[in-house]
Amino acid sequence: SMQNSQGLEVNPADFPLLTPARATNITLSGCSLDDDAARTILSKIGASTTASSLVFLDMSGNSLSHVPNEVHALAKLADLVLISNAIDMTKVGDLGFFSSVNSIYLDNNDLGTMEANTFEYGDFSKAKISLKDNELTVFPKDVFLDVLTQMAGAQPAESSGHIDVMNSKSFIFIHL
Repeated sequence: SMQNSQGLEVNPADFPLLTPARATNITLSGCSLDDDAARTILSKIGASTTASSLVFLDMSGNSLSHVPNEVHALAKLADLVLISNAIDMTKVGDLGFFSSVNSIYLDNNDLGTMEANTFEYGDFSKAKISLKDNELTVFPKDVFLDVLTQMAGAQPAESSGHIDVMNSKSFIFIHL
């Protein structure tokens, strides 16, 4: 865990030297990471033994403008925290996961657009998806229908996931 640390963004290629083999949780919050630094660090993690063991990744409070593609190399990733970045949109597959998803936090970004099939693949039946404090104005069927269908089918029903969009802009719900 590195929080509110400076310097990592200067030479992110050194990151694997700081990571124990087969880490399960990595927190890099408030480390002044931009998209290039995040891409470099996550590429190094993806090529290491940690790629097969990492289940939790927190890159909150950085300067990311999009969900890093490199998270898809993390086969067991179940929790992704990207709170307080500058992510304004998600693209096809950005939030696709190989494992069962526990949580996705994209709170307090500039998120205004989510393309169809953002959640292209994965098991979201018990996922807690938080999109609070963003710029979202619609809840489109082609983004959320499959996820909500999985959540509705979760057994036992009390363990089903949910999507939180509190404090978004005026919201228009598109019939599912």
